[in-house]
Amino acid sequence: MNRFAEMKTFVNVIESGSLSAAADQLGVAVSAVSRRIKELEERLGVRLANRSTRGLSPTPLGQAYYERCVYILSELENADSLIGNNVDKLHGKTRFSIPQELGKEFVVPIVIEFAKSHPDSVLDIMLSDREVDLVTESYDFAIRIGAPQDTNLNTVKVGEISYSVAASPGFWEQYGHPETPMDLEGMPLLAYRAAMMQGKLFYEHQAQSHFVRLKPRILSNSGKCLIQAAIAGLGICLEPDFMLAPALQSGQLESVLSHCSWFRREVYVVSSKGRPMSILAQRLIDKITERLAVQNFSNHSCSELNN
Repeated sequence: MNRFAEMKTFVNVIESGSLSAAADQLGVAVSAVSRRIKELEERLGVRLANRSTRGLSPTPLGQAYYERCVYILSELENADSLIGNNVDKLHGKTRFSIPQELGKEFVVPIVIEFAKSHPDSVLDIMLSDREVDLVTESYDFAIRIGAPQDTNLNTVKVGEISYSVAASPGFWEQYGHPETPMDLEGMPLLAYRAAMMQGKLFYEHQAQSHFVRLKPRILSNSGKCLIQAAIAGLGICLEPDFMLAPALQSGQLESVLSHCSWFRREVYVVSSKGRPMSILAQRLIDKITERLAVQNFSNHSCSELNN
């Protein structure tokens, strides 16, 4: 039996959930499908599927084999498409993780455009600020904010996010508009939990890093939550310029000390050095990298918004 035919039969059986449904899709007798699966299991020396009155389901080893078969078969189709110059017919599935707000604002539109160009592809998108394990959680790639420390990752820098300090007009009327960062000392801070548990705001001055200590009032893992709290006059927030832009433009928030160099973070596309990259995933990475490399994550500078 041709191994590719074995793989295709096994994939059809798992995806359809029964021998008869797979036989209909393949245009062969049920007995032929049953024989192919039996011969495959005998050749590999493992059970790949559990049989029951409700149909077939993969064993843990069968699930792993199924995923590799899908990858190999889709790559075969993609190779044919590339050789035939039919690059808009990529097949298969890719799974990736992107940060929530950055992803919604900048990456999702790129992914949607890509999906329209490749209707036979399946794009599995995880919108999360959690740093996923690319290998153990079976992700092809991820977009991360901040320089990766893992030397087992391929990394491509695609941009930089700038941040601004902002609060409501009423808050500044109550506490006074600061002229230097140290004027913020002791003011209530609306902080991203993972970054500023100690209530420190870092800034650059004369090529040196400094910080001013504030009093944490609300901690959250949601930038939108902190911006809403700032609009309500509860304190100062330090958030990405692209997230602050709507509230700054509407006058709900006012940024201060825009002459200071506040917190900045780089944006990277990362993939595992030890995980094979499908043509579909690589094409999507290329599209995201190309588009984000010329993207202004700030949307607007604070000086433009205040003029």
